[in-house]
Amino acid sequence: MNAMIYTMNVTEDMAYFNGEDQLAIMRGYLTNIFGECESLYVYDTKQFRHYDAYVNNMFDPDHKNEQEKIQFPKDCKKAYKLGKRFGKEC
Repeated sequence: MNAMIYTMNVTEDMAYFNGEDQLAIMRGYLTNIFGECESLYVYDTKQFRHYDAYVNNMFDPDHKNEQEKIQFPKDCKKAYKLGKRFGKEC
């Protein structure tokens, strides 16, 4: 089994416009070359540790910090489970 983890700055609703179809094509290539491939998409990730250190009008720092508190632990659990499955296959 192979695995790909994609971290994206966009929300899941916006992923279509950010190229998720292109990522699916890459997954297809990996599957053809190496066999089964699983993908994990992680959305709405932080771009900066400290948003106040940058001029940035695209992202709401409060929203990104809240996402990190709420969603990041869930995404880490998904990645951990993916890793366990991956390890069992090796």
